[in-house]
Amino acid sequence: MSPHSVSGISPDTSDQLKVRYEILRLSMRWSPASVAWQSIITLLMAVYFGYPDRLVAASVWVLWVFVGVGLRSLRPLKMPELEGQALQRALHWHRLRVLISAAAWGSAGLLLYDQQDSFKALALTVALVSTSIAFSFSASSDGLALRLAMPLLIGPIVLSLLTSPDRSLWMLGLIGASFIFLMLRLVHERSRQLEETIMLRLQAQQARDAKQRFLAAASHDLRQPLQALNLYQGLLTRGDTSPRVIESMGQCLEALDRLLEGILDIARLDAGRVEVRMQSVHLPPLLLRVFRLHDAMARSKGLKLRLHVHDAWVQADPDLLERVLSNLVSNAIRYTEEGGLM
Repeated sequence: MSPHSVSGISPDTSDQLKVRYEILRLSMRWSPASVAWQSIITLLMAVYFGYPDRLVAASVWVLWVFVGVGLRSLRPLKMPELEGQALQRALHWHRLRVLISAAAWGSAGLLLYDQQDSFKALALTVALVSTSIAFSFSASSDGLALRLAMPLLIGPIVLSLLTSPDRSLWMLGLIGASFIFLMLRLVHERSRQLEETIMLRLQAQQARDAKQRFLAAASHDLRQPLQALNLYQGLLTRGDTSPRVIESMGQCLEALDRLLEGILDIARLDAGRVEVRMQSVHLPPLLLRVFRLHDAMARSKGLKLRLHVHDAWVQADPDLLERVLSNLVSNAIRYTEEGGLM
């Protein structure tokens, strides 16, 4: 089972694993009310179709159905770790339980079928067809398990109808056989839609996580020029109105403007239009801006920043490169406890 690509994007292996894990989690859910209704329906069918001549067969059928129900409710499987082999083993055991349950319900088509009573044969066919529909929605969310289960559910009653001495039931048997193919198609489409829904939900969660990381990085970056502005403002209040201080404050304001522009990219991120803008970048002015942004903060901790500039050009996104270098310098200043050269 592999999820289909969504919106033209093929899911990677980790996403496929998460989809299978979520399908298994959905498949293993059950409710006491569902078990109670299955038990009631089982007993009613056994009484109606087993009395008075097939009580032994009906008892065997009830026991088999209750074994399938008990495996799921009394001995539920535990969710494995999100790891390939463990997940595959859990899926195998889940599918085995589904097939045991499907075979138990489907065996009614042989154990409870009465060739001498056409009305009961028709009623049993309706009951098993209804069961197969309910089974496809409640027994599992795993497409492969359900596709294997459908023939076990409907096949026995179809076989009984096609071998009945009453030829009027043969057509009903052919309809039942075509119903198996219809259910296989419906199960396939439903499982494909479920996989696509889970994949879209995973992609949406990944987009939200990326947005949170972006905002966290942006908030960290915004503090740097604001702190520098606060330090330069302190110099101004002490009467230092040198051009260097004024120019450095201007550099901080420019950095703030670039960061705010980056925050606006969130809208473009949601639309899938954020791109790295590669271009030729002259390193000396970029490094000088980073130096001036953090110089005051370094001096306030007794540190000295020393800039070694080489006349070099690189291919990069200038805004992203400046953010990366600014983060490196900011972290170096923050985690340097004693004075020194940087």
